[in-house]
Order: sequence, then structure tokens, then C-alpha cells
Amino acid sequence: MAEARCDPLYPDDEKRRKIALAEARATSGFLRIAQEYHSAFGAGDLNNRIRHLVPDMDYQPGDLHKRLLRLPWADVFSTNWDSLLERTASEVMERNYDIVRTPIPF
Repeated sequence: MAEARCDPLYPDDEKRRKIALAEARATSGFLRIAQEYHSAFGAGDLNNRIRHLVPDMDYQPGDLHKRLLRLPWADVFSTNWDSLLERTASEVMERNYDIVRTPIPF
């Protein structure tokens, strides 16, 4: 995913691109690349890029997702770009979860 963000940020600077990719191995470096991408191309483009790189509907919830949602949680928070837990909630009859989606502006 870091490469997909670095390529358009540094199209003509191979050295800087390699440094950014090496730094992206750490969480702070990866977040910095996301911030640079956001600054260069905007929030909408960043969100679209992430949606493209995380093919959510290519995956189906599994038994582990059901088992997690059957635990006695008061609330479940997910900040992932997938909807596996959300899609599992309707299959877990023992618990009642309301899905709240609040996009956070950058």
C-alpha cells in the first residue's frame, strides 16, 4: 500500500521514493506518507485510493468474526477500511449491535 502512495508522490525522484518506502515500514513513516498524499491530492483521492487497495467485498466474514461479536462487549469500535464486523453483526443473534458510521474529516 505504501508503494501505491509513494509512486504518485515521487514520480521523478527514485531516491526520495526509496527513502519514503523504507521509512514507511514504521507506523509513523506510513502515516507521514498518507499525510503527504492527502496534502498533494486531497482527502477524496486518498479515500478512493485506500478503497481501491482494500477490496473489502472480496472477503467474507468468517467464524472468528462471529465469535468476536458473541463476546459480551458493551461496544465494538472498528477503524478498519473493511466492513467484515459490520456484515457479521446481522448474523449474531445473541447480541444486538447498532452500526454507527461517522467519517472523520482529514
